[in-house]
Order: sequence, then structure tokens, then C-alpha cells
Amino acid sequence: MGVASTSKLDSKSIKTVAEKAFKLAKSSSNYTKEKIVFPEVKACKKILKAKVQIHPKDIDTKEKLEFVLARFRASRHRRVHCQ
Repeated sequence: MGVASTSKLDSKSIKTVAEKAFKLAKSSSNYTKEKIVFPEVKACKKILKAKVQIHPKDIDTKEKLEFVLARFRASRHRRVHCQ
């Protein structure tokens, strides 16, 4: 199995990361002959809409940055799951 990731969503980056994953999968297949079977799972899709009470342009940049960093730190400790 080959796994690769990118934070860039342009077509060149996606193509590059897909090629890396494919190369890793090909090279790792030399070390194991056991097939990997993924279970069938139902896909989930969520659409979230923000209810804005205060427009972001009305908030100080430093306060916005602190807010985003706090959410980033919190996200590293838990994962979001579909229900």
C-alpha cells in the first residue's frame, strides 16, 4: 500500500502525490504477497454553514489569529467523525 499527502490542491501537486503513492505501493508489493482488503463502508458527506453574528472584518487581526491558533491546537487532540 502506498500513502502520500499534500496540503496543496492544484492539479500538479495532486498528480505528484498520486505518483508518489503509486511508486510506494509498487515498491512495497515486493515485500509482501498478502492482499489488502478494505471493508465496504458507506461514504459520508457533511455540509456545514456558519451563522455569523459578527463580521470578521470588524474583529482585530490579532484576536482572529489567536482564535484560529486555539482551534488548530484543539483539532490536533481530537478528530471529527461523521455520524
